[in-house]
Amino acid sequence: MNQIEYVLTCVIEECNELAQRACKIQRFGLTEIQPGQEKNNAERLIEEWYDLVGSMMFLRNICDVPPGDLNAPLTKIEKIRKYMKYSKEKGTLTEEK
Repeated sequence: MNQIEYVLTCVIEECNELAQRACKIQRFGLTEIQPGQEKNNAERLIEEWYDLVGSMMFLRNICDVPPGDLNAPLTKIEKIRKYMKYSKEKGTLTEEK
């Protein structure tokens, strides 16, 4: 395994950990604190996000991964809003948080 493969494995692991924490929030809520933990699910989700971002930053430092469009997250937010509206129209999404 070379350095790029190693860091890609870290990226994959962090994606999975972020997804797992999101599932915990769906099941148990943002404010739930698991036994033996000090932080709630929302805090732990953000930590997983930072771990993923850090892994991606490291990957960019060791290979030719382009920085991408810094406005891409804003574009994604608009896309989510568009499809949330559509889901509400279809009756599959409620107004509540």
